[in-house]
Amino acid sequence: MTLSRTARSLVAAAALVAGSGATVAITAAPAAAAPAVVDARGWNGNCERWVRQQFGASSGFPTAMANWRDAVRKGVAVPGDRTPPKGVLVFWNVAKGMGHVGISVGGGRFRDYRGTFPISSIKNYLGWAPERYS
Repeated sequence: MTLSRTARSLVAAAALVAGSGATVAITAAPAAAAPAVVDARGWNGNCERWVRQQFGASSGFPTAMANWRDAVRKGVAVPGDRTPPKGVLVFWNVAKGMGHVGISVGGGRFRDYRGTFPISSIKNYLGWAPERYS
């Protein structure tokens, strides 16, 4: 089997990252989509895209704040509740207005591309809303 130039580059990058002790996660993407991500640092600024992929959706919102504003407009957002149920989206007003989004794992904790953390670990918590990608 012959690997494409892109595939060879990804394999080489993954080998370098793996040698550094960092986590390697290469995700498949359609040809027209953004390039595959080699490690968690590559998701910086792309939390909305990471969350969307966790739900298997190919399209969504341009930013976490756009997602939050849509939830508020539709009346499904739950502002300020720091005990969201498992599986819902949790939002913060950070990153120069772009926002941040993760997935609640229950118990006042959430998961994002970096790992699992207490909801209180990021300032400017907005609240939660159900996933609406489907």
